[in-house]
Amino acid sequence: MEWQNITPAEVISDQYAVRLIEGNLVSTPISYAVVDPWSFWFQNTVPPSNFSMYSVSRLMYGLGYYGIVGEAGGMMVLERGYIGDPQYYEPYSVTYPANDLYSGVTEKPSRSPVISGTNLSDAVLWYGPYASISPGLYRVSLSLSASEIFASSHFTVNVVDQHGGTNFSLVEFTGRNFTAANSWQTVSFLVDITAITNALEVRGTDVSWAGTLSIRSVTLNQVAPPPLT
Repeated sequence: MEWQNITPAEVISDQYAVRLIEGNLVSTPISYAVVDPWSFWFQNTVPPSNFSMYSVSRLMYGLGYYGIVGEAGGMMVLERGYIGDPQYYEPYSVTYPANDLYSGVTEKPSRSPVISGTNLSDAVLWYGPYASISPGLYRVSLSLSASEIFASSHFTVNVVDQHGGTNFSLVEFTGRNFTAANSWQTVSFLVDITAITNALEVRGTDVSWAGTLSIRSVTLNQVAPPPLT
């Protein structure tokens, strides 16, 4: 099938209209679909369907019509009616340096190796990177540094998709999570990504910090495939 031509109705009915070389129009089941987040068609659309690979594959997986039979490098093979662990699986890992994130202070792409904020109160320090991530259990690791460490200082990490339309996790950190001032260290947590995403963010929000808090990278390491669908 061609992603730029398929419609949600064809996904639900499992009947994809194909025009043969002779000109005849026939319907065929959609048994498999390859989802490539690096493809031009993942987020782009053209007539007549005006649906992207992302929107259709999210529907396929989200409604439970398709399961993930194979996954590697962030790419997926979906199979109609498949229930079980992927038959082929390579965990996906990616690191986003600070210059791939957005600064909450300037509300612009940071274009800097470090994003910092000083004496913040209920502020957003960073957001983004608006990534395409396949479903699964991930360990999110943040490389952070603080000039001052107080137990009362705190911030929240919010993992969302679709600009907050889908919320996967909300985790709070405080000064107690830091072992030394002015030293880069890693804090991490697990998050279950339950949908095919195209705008995943790991946001640093509700930041109330005495002194300077800095971030230089966000890393996502897939530790398990998605649960049975």
